[in-house]
Amino acid sequence: MYADEKVVFVKEITKGIELTKKRLLTFGKKEFLNERLSDATTHFLKRQGKLMRPGLVFFGALYSGFGIEEVVDLAVSIELLHTSSLIHDDLVDKDLQRRGINTTHIEFGEELAILAGDVLISKSIQNSAKYGREVIEYMSDTAMKMSAGETLDFECQKSKTVPSLNDYFRISELKSASLIKTSAAIFPFYKKSGTVKELETFGLNFGLAFQIKDDFNDYVNEKKDSDSDKFRPNVVSSLINEGNNKESALEKAKKLNKEYLERAITALKNNSDEFLKYLKMAEI
Repeated sequence: MYADEKVVFVKEITKGIELTKKRLLTFGKKEFLNERLSDATTHFLKRQGKLMRPGLVFFGALYSGFGIEEVVDLAVSIELLHTSSLIHDDLVDKDLQRRGINTTHIEFGEELAILAGDVLISKSIQNSAKYGREVIEYMSDTAMKMSAGETLDFECQKSKTVPSLNDYFRISELKSASLIKTSAAIFPFYKKSGTVKELETFGLNFGLAFQIKDDFNDYVNEKKDSDSDKFRPNVVSSLINEGNNKESALEKAKKLNKEYLERAITALKNNSDEFLKYLKMAEI
């Protein structure tokens, strides 16, 4: 673990996230060359979420015994890649809002949304170039998995098919958990640390737990942005489709969330109360 004083661990992650926020807010026309494209590209960067993935980049670095000084550019690159996927996913899924504002394609049109997602991928690669070819390949492999997962997601919606539980986990692993896995392991991967495998196992299981929580909340809150939402992969819908009633499906989703979170925690050799508190973000 990074420090004997457990509270330092979370404080350093918080510090890293704040540095990432500030860096993301500096992007504009200078980077993206065209004012309209810049507006579309920074639409979500200005309305930031919790920055969980950058937080996990710092988490993996600190867990492996490194400081945060070298990590910021990599955390920014991860968030740029994540944001590009949100823009493209919203367009494919025909979603209307995200983070309480219009999605990029609604606000700026489909053409600029595509271009904004593309330029964010390019900026992510450019920003991570200093870490070397292996890191870029690691991130690129993750981006391809995310695209494959979104394709499977879209095929379910297009065919109006609720995926089986096995298919649901395949989609979730590719589309969502793959980037969370990479976020946790990428800096130790760059440093060739011995913690890479345990952080990859942690990240994959943590990512699945987080996705189950997200699905659970969406189902309970009956989030419906488009007509295809009822066929969008959701763990509760898949459980109901396999013969469970609503109440049973919700309880089983809670149990699955707990199981994957426990797998994530078990994967790591060093745990602390402060560390476990940080992981509550994935708990239903």
